[in-house]
Amino acid sequence: MKTKHKKTNVRKKKSIRTTKKTNVRKKTNVRKKTNVRKKIDYRKTFKSILKKMKKSKTAGLVNDFLVAHIDPVLKQDINQIGKGATGTVYIYNKYNDSVFKISNSSETCSHWTKESEIYKILNTFNIDEELCKILKMKDYMINDLLCGMELTRCYNPLGIEYHYTIHPLFQYYDYYKEIDGRGHYLGIKQLIENNILKNELIPEYVRQLSIVMAKLHYFVKNDGFDLEIFVSKKGETTELYIADFDLSNFYTEITPEIIDRIVWSLESVEYFPIEGHLYDIFSENYLNEAEKYDMRDIAEEILANYVSI
Repeated sequence: MKTKHKKTNVRKKKSIRTTKKTNVRKKTNVRKKTNVRKKIDYRKTFKSILKKMKKSKTAGLVNDFLVAHIDPVLKQDINQIGKGATGTVYIYNKYNDSVFKISNSSETCSHWTKESEIYKILNTFNIDEELCKILKMKDYMINDLLCGMELTRCYNPLGIEYHYTIHPLFQYYDYYKEIDGRGHYLGIKQLIENNILKNELIPEYVRQLSIVMAKLHYFVKNDGFDLEIFVSKKGETTELYIADFDLSNFYTEITPEIIDRIVWSLESVEYFPIEGHLYDIFSENYLNEAEKYDMRDIAEEILANYVSI
């Protein structure tokens, strides 16, 4: 049974893991983790952001949604599908392929403002694969009362009447857990038994997921820190979406801190395989994609750190 190494200055793991892993390779050449997450007070710039937004005369779908939200007639087409500590999530029948998250918290809005800028940069890259994609931000608005973001809607594969998110855990074969405010976490067995993913396509989902993650890390140069992965099914198409980039950072050069943050993007939740045949598929394609950007050596170090967690 492996011994977990001590971390310093690392954000508390949000892992849902309840069992220990065995037969994991021993850790080699691990860099010391330092200053993994730096706290930035974006509230200092909040007033200037508001000033700029007030001068803007552009209005997108978020504005349309907010107008409908206070209209007694139009409001009938709006349904709340989730509510957490940071805001409330709605669907608007007029725009079925979108979700709208709204908050009146200045602290939340400052985080979402940063996230909106990250999404704008991500939208300039095309790193999607057929079955695995980056979730897209379609619109963002902030004023002196609230902020709102329009995002691609992830449809629950079990039916449109279910509004919780489904997270695929390719690290586990048999696993199921519900976490309030975060969704349902399913192992491979549960994904197959609930007809969410087909058994014969699991390796292909893992392959495409590894490629998109490598592109994110080494082509886009975003560390993917603390991201989430959802399953979405619309019609006969089932896709994986990578989302929640509010804590991620872009980088210009590789440093020990960046390596630690990229490792965290792989280890924080058990989305990615860590041993066996699926790990072989993941690591081979992740490394091959990293090699296209002359980053194979770094990617090898990151995977060595990842499997030794």
